[in-house]
Amino acid sequence: MNLISSFIFVALLTTPCFQKCSQKIDALTIYATKDERLNWNLVDEFFSGAGLTFSLSDTQQNQFKIIDPVENTGGSAPYIELLAAQKIVSSRALKSNKYWVNSFVFLNKGTTSITLGIAEGEAGQNVEAPKFDEVITLNQITDGLDCYDLEYIAEKTFIVDCSKVVKNEVKNVLYYVNNGDSFEYLVEDALIEAHHGRLLGQYKVKGQGGKEFRYLVRATPSYSISQDGTLSGDSLLEVYLLNDMGQPSYTGYVLDGVTMGFLLDKFYDFEFNIVDMKVLENGDIYLLDAQYGVLIVNFVPNGTFSLKKQIDIGMGFAYAFDRNIFLRRDGTYTENIAVLGYGFVELIVNGVLTSEYKLPEGIHYTFPANVDLSQEFVIVRQDDATYLFDIDAKSNDLLQLQVIQQTNYVMINPFLPDMIVLTLDHAYRYTLSQGYLQYKGSDAVQEKKMIEIIATSADQTCKVQLTYQIIESDDKQLYKYTDSLTPFPTQITEDTEPFQLNVLTSGPNEQYKQVVELKDDTTAVTVTLRTYWELKFPMELPKDLQFHDVLVGTQSSYFFLAQQNKDGKLTILKATHDSIFNGDATYEKVFDSVTVGTKLTKSTFQMWECECPKFHFAYVENNNVYMKVYTNNQVKDIKTIPFENGVSILFLKNYLFLLQHGTVSAYTEHGDFVKSVDLDLLVEQGYKGTWAPKKIFGNRKLRENLIFVIHQDHITLIGFPHIIHLHKTN
Repeated sequence: MNLISSFIFVALLTTPCFQKCSQKIDALTIYATKDERLNWNLVDEFFSGAGLTFSLSDTQQNQFKIIDPVENTGGSAPYIELLAAQKIVSSRALKSNKYWVNSFVFLNKGTTSITLGIAEGEAGQNVEAPKFDEVITLNQITDGLDCYDLEYIAEKTFIVDCSKVVKNEVKNVLYYVNNGDSFEYLVEDALIEAHHGRLLGQYKVKGQGGKEFRYLVRATPSYSISQDGTLSGDSLLEVYLLNDMGQPSYTGYVLDGVTMGFLLDKFYDFEFNIVDMKVLENGDIYLLDAQYGVLIVNFVPNGTFSLKKQIDIGMGFAYAFDRNIFLRRDGTYTENIAVLGYGFVELIVNGVLTSEYKLPEGIHYTFPANVDLSQEFVIVRQDDATYLFDIDAKSNDLLQLQVIQQTNYVMINPFLPDMIVLTLDHAYRYTLSQGYLQYKGSDAVQEKKMIEIIATSADQTCKVQLTYQIIESDDKQLYKYTDSLTPFPTQITEDTEPFQLNVLTSGPNEQYKQVVELKDDTTAVTVTLRTYWELKFPMELPKDLQFHDVLVGTQSSYFFLAQQNKDGKLTILKATHDSIFNGDATYEKVFDSVTVGTKLTKSTFQMWECECPKFHFAYVENNNVYMKVYTNNQVKDIKTIPFENGVSILFLKNYLFLLQHGTVSAYTEHGDFVKSVDLDLLVEQGYKGTWAPKKIFGNRKLRENLIFVIHQDHITLIGFPHIIHLHKTN
């Protein structure tokens, strides 16, 4: 199959909001050296819009190249001649500690036989398309043999789930494949007939004495039980025990609608509609019920099932889901779940709905549906279309629409921007991104030249003018971008997001100096405030306060005001406003039932909102730190921490930090001690400065893992939970 005919870039034609295209800048000037390699993100830096395609006006030049959001970076590899695919039913990637090791297998239903296509690779070989150069024949297609799914048990070991007709009765068959040989290992009566496939998963657990047990789980989706693919309400989950060689034996234990209804406390008219399943290595079985959301169940070796958790997806009908661990740069992680509904995809992070991505109108939703979740993208596959959404983008608009024939099979790498596409005769490898403009270097210098970067939607074209000059690698000249460029944006609003100063020139080792001399107690920066917004409340805010502070909520539409009057009473107000461009605001009293006997400061009072509707706060009084929480309309004590000769408190990243006796100690929001940092620990980390901390600061919105420890003549940066430092003498 020709790659050009398999993959076609198209634009959306159905929903007007998906057709808009606009450029973020009009022009860009670049001075690049011959041996540089540069990349610019097309969406972040140049264009806004959904489903855009990108091109360059000059296709003859070879210095710049467009890297498409779905770019064929690994080429293609034909299958071995004996592997003539007719219908790819399922595929798997071999994993080690959740990561791909670049070995793959797919289940192929041919015209006369059922086969497995196998490609063996190694971890780190994620550049080229996999080579399927091994084929294993399970059986000839006789007696109504049909196969549904396969599971990677170990290297060169698989289990394939099938069914066949024996004397007019449907039998379930589990094939055991090992080292190239296949065996019809387990044949049993079918509890229920599957018309549209089944789902497999496997996991390992340790029992008493540390012995390891391995189980195979098979789900019969609700849509597979009925002939027409509609939901039947009679899903089944069956459990098999695998021996040390990975061979299955039936346990006889089944999770059906009666048992699931009992676990959910729904005893009447309960319909069990499994439409998707994911099985984790630790034994957590994630089931997507079309009506009741994500159900996490566990099989107990005594033959029972337990409900570990139910995740409400907040939608009337669900088609498919995927689950992945999202690794953050600071070393923490979240559990991300993407759920496909009718016309949209929900992203649920640690059980909380955080984003919703709208799909274009006119899509015909059927079972089985497909949604995949990687570290950067949500990928929806429906019919011949594949929709790509960027999780980290500021906009939830569609990033790319790719046409991939329905007969092809797609595998998404959960931890790298990597996509494998299996056609009926070739394997392809693609890299996923937002799309980049790439400068690849040049063999020769070149005077200034202009080309256009073009973004195209269904009915609109946007262009950014790119002026570039290629210079020698050792060129020491400074090149000025434009005569009119200034370091600052044309407008700066109060509480604006951080911005970078405009770079005025291009050149090596640029040095800047302040040309205006500083005078005592003055600054060389003059600011003219042209516009500001003043919030107007229907009721006047209290005045004559001895302390006040502001906390922006988890959503920007509201904030909290902390106020301490002359009598010491602490009042927390919640103010609501919809936009900085709208001056009208309202507020309500959260509580005023706490009285503090000392005057509060920003070093002795902290407040934070960890999860709605819980509001936490802490303050210093009588040599103690009092941690409290407001929930269920009352203030409750969390913990009292001794703070004799304490200096400063700070809340960042769900931790309360206390500076006391030259030690920074960290506590969780529940008051549990985590760790402390003192001079001895810093010396172990290579710190050579003095240590006499006066105060601690931080930023809750940006780099909230950094704590600034202020000394008399320098600042120490603590990167919690790891330690880094910066020593600067005045």
